Amino acid sequence: MAHPGPRALDGFSILVVDDDGDARELLEMYLVAAGATVTTASSAAEALERFTAFPPAVVVTDIAMPRLDGIWLLNAIRSLPEGPRVPVLALTALAMPKDRAEIKAAGFDAHIIKPADLDEVAATIAVLVRRGM
Repeated sequence: MAHPGPRALDGFSILVVDDDGDARELLEMYLVAAGATVTTASSAAEALERFTAFPPAVVVTDIAMPRLDGIWLLNAIRSLPEGPRVPVLALTALAMPKDRAEIKAAGFDAHIIKPADLDEVAATIAVLVRRGM
């Protein structure tokens, strides 16, 4: 696994949401190595609880999760007072044109298809956070 520069995401707080424990753990380890503070959640409902307790600088979420999906989470976050200011990145295996159109229409700030290059994920997070500052 390649690592970004040691301080590439220094000071960024990131909420990572994925129902796949291995994917969640890999992304967490990578982002922490880049200097970020990472909170994880295994479901959209858990993510919303964590978001309201401590809003992060950016949310990285899977779309296809059991029960409540990433689009539900995006809409729930956007309905909160601090939600519209926080960028949300869709990191998902959903790659068909119909899926891409639905993700774009939902209002995600960026969309990366799994399996993802982790350097691309880190670079996208950095751009999203800096754009929102």
